[in-house]
Amino acid sequence: MNMDDLPVFVVSAVQQDSPQLTGKVNRWRWVGEGHIAYLCFGGNKFVEGKFRNVRRFRKIVSFAFKDPDLAPEIKPGESIRYFDSYWGERALIVLDRSLDWQEISFEPRDAIKTFHDGTKEEIPGGWDHEHCAICWATISQKENQDFMKSSQDDCVCLACFHNHVEPRNIDFIKEA
Repeated sequence: MNMDDLPVFVVSAVQQDSPQLTGKVNRWRWVGEGHIAYLCFGGNKFVEGKFRNVRRFRKIVSFAFKDPDLAPEIKPGESIRYFDSYWGERALIVLDRSLDWQEISFEPRDAIKTFHDGTKEEIPGGWDHEHCAICWATISQKENQDFMKSSQDDCVCLACFHNHVEPRNIDFIKEA
């Protein structure tokens, strides 16, 4: 999969006071009332929002920006590729060129267990694993001990880092 394979939202109207977009989607993928989506601008800028006012038979939807201050200048007639929240979160990690990455080895950390009565107990070394933010592989002392960590604390196994993050490859997305 590449960016050209993603579904497209074609803007028919821009409501400036919200801001909110209205338009059509070319494929009925990842669209539903209240579904989180990421509009993609220029290949590496993503803006989060939710689909609203979904009219499935006509393939007409609105897109409400999560943070209106981040809404770029958009004009009717523009075609904008989009991701759903699941694949979008992963694509953001892969395509965000502002992230700095560091290879580190996993070490268990202390965990805090909270009981129903509100009491807490510290468990030394209780946080014994993480998961790759792309493929969900376990990162622990037993498997994938060496991994990459981003400047925003994203954990990525070495295989996903070399196969997806370094080459900016989103072919892990299977259903667009």
